Amino acid sequence: KGVPLSNNNILSNPRSALSFVEVYSDDIVFGILPPFHSFGFTVSGILGLLAGVCIFSSPDPTDGKRLANSFARWHLTIMCGAPTFIKGMLKAATKEQLATMRLCVTGAEKAPPELFEMLRNFDKPDCLIEAYGITECSPGLTMNPVGGHSKGVGLPLPGVDMIIVHPETEAVLPIGQRGLILVRGPNVFKGYLNPGISSPFTTVNGESWYKTGDLGYLDEEGILTISGRMKRFIKM
Repeated sequence: KGVPLSNNNILSNPRSALSFVEVYSDDIVFGILPPFHSFGFTVSGILGLLAGVCIFSSPDPTDGKRLANSFARWHLTIMCGAPTFIKGMLKAATKEQLATMRLCVTGAEKAPPELFEMLRNFDKPDCLIEAYGITECSPGLTMNPVGGHSKGVGLPLPGVDMIIVHPETEAVLPIGQRGLILVRGPNVFKGYLNPGISSPFTTVNGESWYKTGDLGYLDEEGILTISGRMKRFIKM
């Protein structure tokens, strides 16, 4: 589709994340995600520049043994990645190799219960933070609090507005009711590069919102839970 992300889009996202997660000057981030995607570009590059922390990069996120060895060798403290990549590293690692781990942010796919259990076995039960994002949103939208109980995919990041609407009528739904997730914020792109693609935006209550294509609901605390995709909803 061609997703053009502006400087402001890209810079606003790690800024929001850094106001949500505390990063220290002696942290070393493990960059395992490819930089051609917005998730990898921000956490493996821009994040270090903005936060003033070192980043160690590894070229193959599927090489669990190499990731585990690198984690131990460079005394890494923070990593971000898809659950599949993190699980591969955990299966190949020992407790000693991951002793310096402080935070492990997971996104791009749902974190399975197995991943939480694996980190508990490494005596790192509070390290895992599940987040939710989309390429068009640079990419982060929500994140669970550090050290707290993981619930759904967390709270919207600072600067991100989120509502739930009916998939067909686009009427705003009450708290706890499942529907289409709409978002807006400085991290959201302005539209696809390729011509002929229908607009991913809609207007609700006089404001423009990006249609994520994901289904979910917000609870009383404002925490988002993902329950499916719009295309599967339409098909059913």
